[in-house]
Amino acid sequence: MEVGRLLDYDTVGEHLAMEDYDRLIRWGLLKTNCVSEVLVGLPGPTLSFSQPVPGDLLSRITYRSRHSERQIKHVVDRELRRAVRVHGTCRLAPESADELGALVSQGFAHV
Repeated sequence: MEVGRLLDYDTVGEHLAMEDYDRLIRWGLLKTNCVSEVLVGLPGPTLSFSQPVPGDLLSRITYRSRHSERQIKHVVDRELRRAVRVHGTCRLAPESADELGALVSQGFAHV
């Protein structure tokens, strides 16, 4: 997902369509876990789990923060064994974003 806006959780209802806001407040767990902001994605393709990520690409995916870069942990023999380091909100390194973007575009070309 490409982030379009970053909104304050307490005022997010003023900015979202009612349908989206209803979905958000049903996730009450978010607020109880110290969430203070909500990321709103740009319009784009629907999330699908039908496009596998090739093992060689999986082992190269890199996240970037202000302080460092890191690859996904738990990739063994080009296979993701545990998804714990894939969850959350992380910025992909530009090269990884480009490669994943090409993979997703390729998958939609076949639909």
